[in-house]
Amino acid sequence: MSENDIVISGISGRYPECDNVEEFWQKLISGQELSSIDEQRWPIEFYINNVISTISLEDVIQNIPEDACVVEISQHPMLVPLIEKSLNQCLYVKMINANSENEVVDILNAIGEIYISGQNLEIENLYPKVKYPVSRETASLSHLIKWDHSHSYFVAKFPDYFYSSKRILAYDIDFMKNDAKFMVDHCIDGRSLFPATAYLFYIWFHLATEKNDEKIEVEFKNVTFHRAIIIQKDSICTLEYTINKATKKFLLYESGSPCVSGTICEPKEKIFPTFDYSSDMDEKILNLETKDVYKELRVRGYDYGSSFQGVVEAASDGSRARVKWTGNWISFADAMLHPYLLASKNRNLCVPTFIEYLRYDPKELFQAIEKENILNVSYDKYANAVYTNGVFIKGLVMTPISRRQDMNGLPCFEEVSFVPFDDHIEFNNEEVRIAENYINLCVRTIKRLDSKKYKIFEDRSINMFDDTFNANYSLYNKLKEALKEKKQLDELLRSLKDEDKQLYFLKLSYKELIKDRINTMLENITDRNLKVVEYNKTPSKINNDVSEIANKYGMKCEYIMLPTEKEEKSLPLNSTDVNFVIFKDSSAELMLDETSQMDKDQLREFLASTQTILRTDGFLLCYYRRKLTNLEKELFVLQNKSLPKLDFEQNLNSLLKETKFKKIFTKSDHFGMVSVLLKKDEVKGIIYEPIVIETQLQEYDWIETIKNELKIKQENRIWLKAKESEISGVIGLTRCLRREPGKERIRCLIADEDLIPLEVLEKDLAINLIRNGTHGNYAIDTIGEETKEIEHAFLDVKTKGDLTSFKWFEAPHKHYTPLQAHRPNNDHVLVHVYYAALNFKDVMVATGRISTNAYPDDGSNIGNIGFEFSGIDENGNRICGCCLKNAMATTMLLKNSDFVLPVPENWTLEDAATIPVVYATVYYGLLIRATLRAKEKVLIHAGSGGVGQAAINVCLGMGCEVYTSVGTEEKKKFLQSLFPQLQDKHFVNSRDVNFEEHILKETSGKGVDVILNSLAEEKLRSSINCLAEFGRF
Repeated sequence: MSENDIVISGISGRYPECDNVEEFWQKLISGQELSSIDEQRWPIEFYINNVISTISLEDVIQNIPEDACVVEISQHPMLVPLIEKSLNQCLYVKMINANSENEVVDILNAIGEIYISGQNLEIENLYPKVKYPVSRETASLSHLIKWDHSHSYFVAKFPDYFYSSKRILAYDIDFMKNDAKFMVDHCIDGRSLFPATAYLFYIWFHLATEKNDEKIEVEFKNVTFHRAIIIQKDSICTLEYTINKATKKFLLYESGSPCVSGTICEPKEKIFPTFDYSSDMDEKILNLETKDVYKELRVRGYDYGSSFQGVVEAASDGSRARVKWTGNWISFADAMLHPYLLASKNRNLCVPTFIEYLRYDPKELFQAIEKENILNVSYDKYANAVYTNGVFIKGLVMTPISRRQDMNGLPCFEEVSFVPFDDHIEFNNEEVRIAENYINLCVRTIKRLDSKKYKIFEDRSINMFDDTFNANYSLYNKLKEALKEKKQLDELLRSLKDEDKQLYFLKLSYKELIKDRINTMLENITDRNLKVVEYNKTPSKINNDVSEIANKYGMKCEYIMLPTEKEEKSLPLNSTDVNFVIFKDSSAELMLDETSQMDKDQLREFLASTQTILRTDGFLLCYYRRKLTNLEKELFVLQNKSLPKLDFEQNLNSLLKETKFKKIFTKSDHFGMVSVLLKKDEVKGIIYEPIVIETQLQEYDWIETIKNELKIKQENRIWLKAKESEISGVIGLTRCLRREPGKERIRCLIADEDLIPLEVLEKDLAINLIRNGTHGNYAIDTIGEETKEIEHAFLDVKTKGDLTSFKWFEAPHKHYTPLQAHRPNNDHVLVHVYYAALNFKDVMVATGRISTNAYPDDGSNIGNIGFEFSGIDENGNRICGCCLKNAMATTMLLKNSDFVLPVPENWTLEDAATIPVVYATVYYGLLIRATLRAKEKVLIHAGSGGVGQAAINVCLGMGCEVYTSVGTEEKKKFLQSLFPQLQDKHFVNSRDVNFEEHILKETSGKGVDVILNSLAEEKLRSSINCLAEFGRF
């Protein structure tokens, strides 16, 4: 066609003397210039009818679907504006330009443009077909084809192919710079996660930059968040993304892994969704302020910083909120999602995984912000939509995630007890008797080894040590083994390992002597970063206990263990900032060598070095023993060695006068174990003048006194004093204040005496308690979980995915009484559960493979195991049935009685617990959905399962011919024993697709009428092929 050919209502004509279509029409109607029309092919009536009954090209174009690829074969300049305007959402490809000099190039360019949009064209049809085989004389072209490596091209792989573009776009985000630093405040479960709204912002920003319109209105559709990006403060995050210009789909990824995908385009509808904010609310709904909102969210795991705390106030049910403009759209839009979190009854930690629709109009948003920077936000839980001026979000899906197990944050049971600083620990008579029997038994065994009398003892009093083979009695078991093998005593002593040298009774007071003293040291240290040195030549180390206790105080511990295997130096003299040193003498464990303990000169050098490396408020804890056991004395005698002198305590007391240490306490036990705590005292003998402030709970004027005293820069100690007979929070207040800079000189004392004793002032400790004239402090001990016998309990996993955490929990309906059962309009029934069936869904829930949002949002989020039961209700009726959850229990409060059945007299409750779920499934699937009729042929897959057996039973009862699939021969024999009507021909193998041929053969090619399917992939297709005409699947 030439440039004067044009399509008008589907016909082509010539108008060489016409400049436009209107002039052609006039001439056509008036009968002029009709000689150029082919009257032989088209009668004149045809042209007149097309002019009178015109078809609007614009109306026709409106029927073309969005995202279509429209190809115009022959272009005319007059119609280009109309077509481009009407096809703004489609890919418009012009095959031949009106003023083109080379139409072949135009066609090839158009084909390439269609290919880039994602269409797979059969371009081989452009070339003449080659008939094979070619003649032998045909020249080869392979040597003429070479790769051109002068250019680099973007190649989109699956699944990125569907979001392909001509080039990759990227943003480098530096979280150290001000424009992105605020995103670090988006902290969830202790980790800074890249905000979901930030992904969408960068996609919108690209479109705004491309259109050169910073107020462009956009809408996002079907946005899927594939994974989260963890923000590293000191690193740069590179976001790469591609946008398909034809389909408007985008894919954003980081480090080569997809993060977010969806669709972005300019909205067609110019009317923004209506905004309805009602200030009226139900009286039962509480109005939460900012601190209340984010305190609630923090409990759920959302540790938002100040940049993402945009909610000024909100209703407790999330129906409405007021959100302030925080300076950027990312944090503002994220704050709009917080009412959604408040609306959720349970307290699961959830993150966004899908947004069905989001519309953003910058013009309307900023117009509202200019009037007031706090905007009204409404959340409609029924429409699942949240909206404000210029921002509308619909179809948000939040998926629960597992919280990291932080043992420090888990609740635990603790008890508080008074611990004297100077004390002697006495054990009960039974503990002492067992320890002495153990020592005597070991001594007797050693004597037999030495005398070479290898006879096993027959004394019944030692049975407890024989029957209990554990680390406590490791030494005795070694001795007994040596007696059986007739070893020499010297050979035995050389073969003893480190764990064999630990006498269990020397550790009975380990908690009081070591752990409680570590607590005392940490209470008096205000640094959050500790530096600890442990000097210990024994195999049993203390470092793990120190680190564990330090973690409870929120402290980080840098630990130095001495002496090392390569170096026997005493202490690291190059360090001067050590918080405390722990010294464990070799006498704290079984002594076999008299030279292993520290003498006086070595102790003097050690104290001098310790004094050098310790900070001003540093501590030294010494752990040693005063006396030997009869076992050790016997060993030294048999080896002809002199008994060692345990004079560490004597040497220490004599050397304290030469050092800048003062003794805080000395504690010992029945077996001679001793711990001594020393504090570095730079100015020995100086007592700081106390400033005593009496604390009271009724009046709080003393708080202002504390503030005024802290403003004065001096060394005086501020003592907060409270009566022990009164309830006081002075210990907690003191601990909190001492963590603040400049508050280290605060002390507290709980005592009924009016004056502070001189002993307390000299020791200068942070927490002090005087009871009955004895100086000490409180010890907080963790105790095990309390267990008790209860009537109402349910079984659940404490940690989803951890099957070892199955525990019994007290049910929330423990306060339900028979009196409540007889109230009017009571729709609850108390059921005593006798049996609860374990279904596959329960296994999936317990192992964490099914999310907790698969259950109704009743706010409890507990007792998700079990939904099938049998038992007796409060009226004495035997019942069985289904419930939503929480059936694995001793009792349950059943609300909906529609799913409860009476148990026949000839059924046991054990059998009844297996009926409801499987038969309800079969009844719904076969009778309601498939409308099964008598005498029909049925194929039931997985016939040996619970649903399969129920289905076979029902179908045979209706006189149907049943075919079923099984996986093994054992399952086949099992079903034949239950249902003798099933013959060999009625069984097929579910492990392959050969059952299709068997079913068609047995049914003479007709197939079965109904299929109850549980197979997938190729077995699913084979099952469908087994259906008869008008069959139900």
